[in-house]
Amino acid sequence: MYSSGLERRGAARELLALGRDPLHFEKVNEIIIDRGAPGSVDETLAHKPCGLRHNSARYRFYCAASGKWPHEVRGIPVGRSAPW
Repeated sequence: MYSSGLERRGAARELLALGRDPLHFEKVNEIIIDRGAPGSVDETLAHKPCGLRHNSARYRFYCAASGKWPHEVRGIPVGRSAPW
């Protein structure tokens, strides 16, 4: 199960929990996608992940945000397992 974690400063990142059934999960201590460096599109938030597979390529999407409201910037980055 992919999830989001919020740290005290308000930054969100993508986390992972694994389980043998839909009701019992254990958190993985490693951060899957962390927020980016200052000035990057995901400097504040990197969360709400989604993974898809199409024609043997795997795609990973997540919500990214940088800056502070009301001047924040949001986007949806994508990674692909095969060359574009």
